[in-house]
Amino acid sequence: MSVSTTRSPLPTIALLVLAGFVCIFNEAEMNIALIAISKIYGIEVTSAQWLTTGYMLITGTFMPLSAFAMGRFGSRKTVLGALTVLLFGLLVSAFAPNFGILLAGRLIQALGCSFFTPVMMAVIITLAPKNRLGTYNGVMMFVLMAAPALSPTFAGVILTSFGLPWLFYVIIPILILLIIALSIFLPDTIEARQTTLDMRSVIFSILGFGGVVYAVGNAASAGFTAPTTLVPAGVGVIALIVYSRRQLRLERPLLNVRIFANRQYRASIVLVGVLQTILFGTILVAPLFLQDTWGMSASQAGLLILPSGVATAIANLMAGIAYDRFGTRIVPYGLAVCTVGYLGVAATMYWDLGKASFAIFCVVYALGLPFAMTALTSNSLKSLEPEQYPDGSSLNNTIQQITGSAGTALFTIIAYRSFTLPGNTYASRLSNGAEVSFLVAALAMLILFDTYLLLRPVLTRRRPDEQVRSVLES
Repeated sequence: MSVSTTRSPLPTIALLVLAGFVCIFNEAEMNIALIAISKIYGIEVTSAQWLTTGYMLITGTFMPLSAFAMGRFGSRKTVLGALTVLLFGLLVSAFAPNFGILLAGRLIQALGCSFFTPVMMAVIITLAPKNRLGTYNGVMMFVLMAAPALSPTFAGVILTSFGLPWLFYVIIPILILLIIALSIFLPDTIEARQTTLDMRSVIFSILGFGGVVYAVGNAASAGFTAPTTLVPAGVGVIALIVYSRRQLRLERPLLNVRIFANRQYRASIVLVGVLQTILFGTILVAPLFLQDTWGMSASQAGLLILPSGVATAIANLMAGIAYDRFGTRIVPYGLAVCTVGYLGVAATMYWDLGKASFAIFCVVYALGLPFAMTALTSNSLKSLEPEQYPDGSSLNNTIQQITGSAGTALFTIIAYRSFTLPGNTYASRLSNGAEVSFLVAALAMLILFDTYLLLRPVLTRRRPDEQVRSVLES
């Protein structure tokens, strides 16, 4: 690993984060378009949902290979190659004549992003001073979370005004300019080294991560007990066990799973995974409810959700700075605020309290979530050695993609197959299910609050070198 010292890191960080913004904007913009796409192609929303679940399937499958790509080709070639693949996928979707080609383009886009996102994060945390990792991570998340914040509004306006292909047309020229700029300014922060690709590990990685993500994605339409869910889930779990055992035996593993032996890393990233499940589930259900139950257009729904997205972006920046000062002590406060917000949204849906109430409570949980997620993500990376950053970044992103996919599938099932709450005034099954979805989210936050209290000694543990530095500074 090598960090360039001849240039300021700020241009590199700015370009990488902007490219990350494009990736996440592209991933998130489909949520607001699912109902329109189902009408355009005459398919069920649960089928159109594969544009998001399939995206996560590919990213969850191939992200574990990003650590190898960084090591084999270096960060520069991996970034430029990944963004070129993303560009090709956008072109395929932009000119798609049917849903099948549209989905194929989305999967190609996902392949590009699966290699780009972990490299981007690995480069940034490599450049970040150890004692300011939370701040750097907060700045990065501030920009990246602006993407899902803005995507419902912009995507809704573009979809309503110009049509589906323009969701891809507007990204293509921006991405081309970014590829040109990065080809000029991006150094090899993580240099290539001589290494070999263990094909058995690749096969087991694809079968394992792909099988698990496919299973949870398929559960949205078929259910968790369907054979088409259980069989790939079983194959995936067995393959992951074989894959993990093989990585432990290899001198140069495809992915260094030994970092899971770090209790602080393990506890932090498991909690992040649960939070990611809730996040992706609720951001899918909210626009569906607004359009299906309250009859809002895609652009109107996007505008109503916009304040919560902006709040999330700002809160990520604040949470990163707060983590550097207070550590994970900020996590329970974030979880408590989230609980209030989710309960408020559920109450607004149940009693039909209106758009203002909906927007306010969305802002409430949007302010709380980053103080849990950003702090725990920073905590997981801070517990690692610098040479473990590529593997940690790859694992973090893989786990978040898998749990995000699980959240999409789980909350789709809750939204469309849930029981009706007593006294509910809505006839639509989605309306009933949306209320239950946010109640489930609130309950999950309460459980996480108790779990944090149990794990606090592990999460707040400092490494020996940090303890020594603290004594010297005092």
